[in-house]
This record gives sequence, structure tokens and C-alpha cells, in this order.
Amino acid sequence: MPEQTFYIHQFSVVLPVERTEDGSWIPGRFTGEYTNSTITRIPDSIYSAIDKGEFSLTARGSLQTPAVIGRVITAQGVSWSVVAIITSFLDPENILFAAYRYFLCQGEHSLGGIIGWIIDEHQQRYGKLPVFKPGETRQPRAFIQHIVSTEPKSNLETRDWEQINNTSIPVLIRPEKPYELYDINEIASRKANQQPVAWAFQVESLKDPQQFQVIQVTSSQAYRRLQQTVKSGSSETITAIAEEVYDLLREDILKLIREEVQTQLNSLQNTTNPPGRQIEYTGRSSRSNIVGFEGSLRATPVIIAATTEQDLITIYNQDPTQLLERVNKVSLKQTDSTNQSEPIRIEMSRNGNYWLIFDQEPNGWLTPKMKLIIDPYCYETIKTIFTCEGYQIDGSREFTLVAPARVVTLPGGREWGLIEPGKLIFA
Repeated sequence: MPEQTFYIHQFSVVLPVERTEDGSWIPGRFTGEYTNSTITRIPDSIYSAIDKGEFSLTARGSLQTPAVIGRVITAQGVSWSVVAIITSFLDPENILFAAYRYFLCQGEHSLGGIIGWIIDEHQQRYGKLPVFKPGETRQPRAFIQHIVSTEPKSNLETRDWEQINNTSIPVLIRPEKPYELYDINEIASRKANQQPVAWAFQVESLKDPQQFQVIQVTSSQAYRRLQQTVKSGSSETITAIAEEVYDLLREDILKLIREEVQTQLNSLQNTTNPPGRQIEYTGRSSRSNIVGFEGSLRATPVIIAATTEQDLITIYNQDPTQLLERVNKVSLKQTDSTNQSEPIRIEMSRNGNYWLIFDQEPNGWLTPKMKLIIDPYCYETIKTIFTCEGYQIDGSREFTLVAPARVVTLPGGREWGLIEPGKLIFA
């Protein structure tokens, strides 16, 4: 086979766990917080999949053996292969949490590359799967570059395939005859039938097993329970109804919250703000939830004028922490990539990769955020805003700001348009 190179990113998430009356546990909703990331921004499609519980487990007792979920996520013509390694732990107050370590690589056929690094590089070197240990907040140096030059050897025999081909999905693998990760991925790929690949490895139970092509369980009890769930089809139906009701309630509640907060802010405005200055509340309902509400009180942007553009460049390159009190975190707004005439737009974002700093309204400067890692994926976005002189995929990630990009406030005051690109020089 021709040599292939996989660029693998990672990030980690900790979710609180809710105990149910029967002693099982269910991870809580994703609040958007993550750590140990090598990617500047989690793709929205992956963010949404996590928020919908597509990597969620339900289990009885604590999870002693790491579980692994792999799936392909596609949205707007872009595919990502994602592998999540899940463990559980107790904090000092004996509260149970689920720890997720995600590995992601662009492309719908990249699950094998991620598995290759997990098995051939990490597990062979350290003797275990690469789990996330909460409290271990060391920043990974960069993305993983894994080169594959030979096809992995399959452990599946002819009689295995005969049985698998005659089995409807999801294929349940008995614990008495477990397969390796490579085999699980191969089975799921063959059974996908032009659907996104999805498999689960070493699990007790799943939120919706019908979403997967193959599931390998850890015990006979888990096998019987999942077998009954699949036969009845109840999990999929109940889950769909519950989520539909949840979404309806969530939107109604968020609407009430926004209206009440806006009323309070309008009251404050009359006594604390000069005439004409509006305070506006904007909630991110698509990524908010009732428990762990993620919306924020977002006032008009911080406007603290820097002396000159050259002062800004000097401070940014020497000590960017001096700018923290005057920056607004922003990101590129997703637009129709096929419409080349559509201007580049900027919007406020808590996890934005860029800093917006105003000299005076309506104009402002745009810079990369402090310590931004410009990897090949980030480069595809940042090159639309900055001229990146000397950038190389395998070169240094260190850069010097030569000129910030220029933006202007668009009608409505909540978005900004790029009017002049900036310039970065890489060492």
C-alpha cells in the first residue's frame, strides 16, 4: 500500500456523572469546556456530536476498563474520524466523573490511522491505552503525525465473516471471543453500507446502540442486556422522544431567561449608561443546556483604545498579556464557502482564536490570540485573514505580528467585516 500520513489532533473532556435509582450512571451534558487540546477550535460537527451524546455511555458501577468509541462525523461535505477513550474516576469527595480523551483526524477513512497510533505507538510503548487523567493539564506539544506504510494484519477468519455477513446491525461481539480494535473497525467499515462508520469497543451499555454497526461488550450480562435492547428497539424510540421534548423545553426556558435578563439590563442601562449606549444579552441556544447553562451576559464590545497601531504590534510581540483587559475574543463566522464574493465576517466567541481590539469605533484591529498554535488545519483558516510569510507545514509554529488585520463594525453592531488583511512572519 502507498505510504499514508495522518495528522491526529486531540483534546480532553470531563463530564459529571449522575447516579440513577438502579445504581447505573449517566454522564451529564457537554458544557463546552475542554482541555489539553492541540487544535485551535473543535469543529462544530464534532462539538455537536458530543453535545448530542453520540459518544456517551451508560454503565453499572465504575468503568474499570477503558471503553473506546469510534465514528465518522460528516457535515457540510467535511468528514472527521474521531476516536474517544473513556474512563471513570472519583474525585476527592467521592463524586463520579467520566473522563473522555478524543483523537480526531480529517477524512472519513482515517479511523484506521488513529487506531494505528494508539496500538502501534502508544500501547506498545506504555502497555495501555492513552486515557485522560484529570488533573494532568500538561499541554500536548503539537498534533500527532503518524505514518502508515503497511496494511494491518486482520485476525478475522473466513468463518467469522460468514457469521458477520449474515448478522444484522448492530453486530454484538461476545466477551468470550473479543476482537482487536483493528478488527472492530474493519467489521464496522464493511457493515456501514454507505453510512458513517460507528463502533464501540469494551463497553457495558450505550445510550443508543442502534447508531453503531458493531459493539464489543465487556461481560455476558452486558451482552444479554444490549441484545434485549436491540431486539426491542426501545432505546432508539425513547431516546428520540426524550430529546425532542428536551429541545422544545430548552428553547422555551432559554427564551424566558433571555427576556428576563434583557429586562434587567434595560433597567440598569437607564441608571448606569449614557444615552444611546445599548447593553444586549445574546445566548448561544444551539450549544446551551438547562444544566450547566452556557449562555453569557455579553455587553457591547470592550473599547479601550491603544495608542497607535505600532504600539499594539510592539506590545503583542513582547508581552501580549498587557492586552488582555482590552481584547474581545472573536472567531470567523461560518458562511457559504462556495460564495467567493461574500465578505469575511467576524463574531464574538468565548473560545475564539482571534483578538479584536478597537482603536475607535467602528474600526478595530484583529490579531491571533495569545499562544495560538497554527497547525495545518488552523492555517487553512488563518491564511484568509493574514499573509503568512515563511509558513511551512513541518516548520516552526512561532510567528511575529507585522501588521494586524483591519475590521469595521457591520450594521447591527454584533459582527465585523474584514477590510484589510494582516501579516505574520514565521521563524
